[in-house]
Amino acid sequence: METYLGKEYSNFYFVSDLHLSHKNILKYDNRPFNSIEEHDQSIINNINSTCEETSLLFILGDVSMTSDMNYLRKLFKQIKCKVVLVKGNHDSHLKDCFLKETFIDVKDYLELKTKQTGKLILSHYPFHSWNGSHRGNIHLYAHVHTTKLDLNGKSFNVGVCNSPTYSPFSLNQIISVTNKQLAGVHH
Repeated sequence: METYLGKEYSNFYFVSDLHLSHKNILKYDNRPFNSIEEHDQSIINNINSTCEETSLLFILGDVSMTSDMNYLRKLFKQIKCKVVLVKGNHDSHLKDCFLKETFIDVKDYLELKTKQTGKLILSHYPFHSWNGSHRGNIHLYAHVHTTKLDLNGKSFNVGVCNSPTYSPFSLNQIISVTNKQLAGVHH
């Protein structure tokens, strides 16, 4: 069990760069869908098949490219678990009323303490150095889609394109990968 805002959750999951309703993302990222509608529904279905109702999903930005909040509401109402948004560069158009009814919390940046590991540093953007990188704190980021970065410490790109099934990553998956990485150099 993990805790966020005083509530317990069975697991934490992380994903980013959904780019719902962004037609050009299909070719930009070479995403294997025939239409943006198929893409959007597949991502929602994959979230539901990965995340339990009792878990918490953190989306690290770039939810959508549409200003059609009704379309987004229909998609997000299908998600079974609770969701936190850490905003990305393509989220400024999301309306306050949509944010309040869809997410249990909205942040620009988040330091998250977990029982399984030390702090997780959540940002849409990759950092070369972050709080506690030299102590083994894990930086979760996205923004760069599938571009591989050599960052200074334990880090993980949670962009949806980095999952072969276009699904969120569990905290256990992230720990399994980052345990093989070295802590960063202290600055």
